[in-house]
Amino acid sequence: MSEVAEQIIAGLKPHLIEDATINGTIKVDMGEAGTIYFDGRDAPANITASDEPADATMVCSAETFTGIMKGEVDGIRAVMTGKLAVKGNMVLAGKLGNLFAKS
Repeated sequence: MSEVAEQIIAGLKPHLIEDATINGTIKVDMGEAGTIYFDGRDAPANITASDEPADATMVCSAETFTGIMKGEVDGIRAVMTGKLAVKGNMVLAGKLGNLFAKS
C-alpha cells in the first residue's frame, strides 16, 4: 500500500456524508502514489487503497486528485488539459464529490 494513498484516504474519510451513495465504484489510479477505491453502492461509502475493477477509473497524479477534491482544480479542465483521464463510466466519475460534505 502506498503511504500517499493512505494519507489521502485518511484526509477524505472524515468528510464522507453518512447517507450518500453513487450507485457504483470508482478507482483513482495515481501511478506510483497508489490507488484509491471508492465503493459508493452503500452508505456510507467505503474508501480503501484497493486496486479492484471499478465502474469508472480516474487516472491522474496525486496532486491533481487532491486539488480536485479540495476544489482547487476543476475536473473538466483537468481532463481537457490531459492531467486527468477517465475510463469507463464518466458520468459516475463526475459524481464522486457527491459522497463528501462541501467545506
